[in-house]
Amino acid sequence: MLKRAAIVVVSILIGFVILAYILFSQVGFIPKPNMYPLLYVVASAVSGFVGIALYAANRMLLNRLVPWQASVFIRFLAQLFLNFLIVSGFSLLFFWLLADFIVVTLPASITIDKFEVLARLLILALLTVVTYTIVDFALYSFNSYSQEQVKAIKQRRDQLELQYESLKSQLSPHYLFNNLNTVYSLIHTNAMQAEEYIRMLVQTYQYILSTNDRKLVTLAHELTFAQVYCKMLAVRFEDAVVLSVSADNAVLQTYIPPLSLQILIENAVKHNSFSASNPLFVEVTANEYNVTVTNNLSPVQQKTDSFRIGLANVKKRYAQFTSRPVVVQSSNQFVVKLPVLHLQNGLGNE
Repeated sequence: MLKRAAIVVVSILIGFVILAYILFSQVGFIPKPNMYPLLYVVASAVSGFVGIALYAANRMLLNRLVPWQASVFIRFLAQLFLNFLIVSGFSLLFFWLLADFIVVTLPASITIDKFEVLARLLILALLTVVTYTIVDFALYSFNSYSQEQVKAIKQRRDQLELQYESLKSQLSPHYLFNNLNTVYSLIHTNAMQAEEYIRMLVQTYQYILSTNDRKLVTLAHELTFAQVYCKMLAVRFEDAVVLSVSADNAVLQTYIPPLSLQILIENAVKHNSFSASNPLFVEVTANEYNVTVTNNLSPVQQKTDSFRIGLANVKKRYAQFTSRPVVVQSSNQFVVKLPVLHLQNGLGNE
């Protein structure tokens, strides 16, 4: 409502300026409103209608039929043509209504060339429309740029929050305690394996910290990390966790949010019971469409919410890059399908 009121006010002011110029160019002075009150009342009404008509034509008609984002050039021409028809139409109406009245009421010594007035009126209408269209495009460009900047900042903030949640889970005291407890046990039973475990632990932390500020990494790097992580699980649980990987070479350089596979593997470990005699099998396969993580089901009795949190994190991070959903299936096996991301080089700098 305020916007439309502002449009009417601005339109009336522009109308007064044009009227003053036309009268001054013809009679050499600007008649006061009390001399020709009808003239100024009609000019105000016509100018206000012109403003509302332009707003309706551009916002309700052209924005739907020929939006700026579809084609700037076609929209510019369409708006220029339609707005000129509207402004010139109202100008001619105004001229037809009041031209004779002005001529009759002026002193006999003052003459007005109707055709010159009409020509000036149409030229001013064209200049007004061109100016209005340029300003409208400038405002559209500014608003679009502002919206894109806000969207980019929001997306970046959401991405950082999701990465922080993922990093926090890997650097949690519970995770560190489990690994240190494993190292402590191995030192007394198998010193060489303890050394190897510490080396793998360092590798995982190096990967976690190096990918903290990255939106994406290559599938090849993520698979390497997942394999190291599963080797650590195999040591912790005495070969009760088995990972198999099958990926086409063509998709190894596609992209994936970092720690996605690790989160899915960790969820499988947390929410299933397993042993050396009844191991947890985790299979990762990748083709041109999906990276699929599958594990056998043997649910633990005590349920937690960490599964939903981890999977929700993966889904939200994927939503930053693709409209394709993360597919979850559960029957005899638990299956998560992650869309393969074919993106431009540099988004997942290695």
